[in-house]
Amino acid sequence: MDSDRLKSTVEELVDRIDQLYGLYLDATMGFDANVTTVEQAQMQPGASDDSAFFITDGAPTDPDNVLLHKTTQGEFKKRNRPDGSN
Repeated sequence: MDSDRLKSTVEELVDRIDQLYGLYLDATMGFDANVTTVEQAQMQPGASDDSAFFITDGAPTDPDNVLLHKTTQGEFKKRNRPDGSN
């Protein structure tokens, strides 16, 4: 392989790794935002870690929405914390 082609290949690899690292950083910021959002919602009366947490495809008021996942607010926060499963 000539040096120009090798240099181009290495540059493409470095660019791809940088893109993947950016995706990772975006995701970790999202996990932090998930926890913050639930913690803020839990400031409402009656909300707790035992309260249900639904992820749907569509607005909750839309009769055609589809339930994708159900958990508790506590479990959602736990899996999105830095030491969580996400």
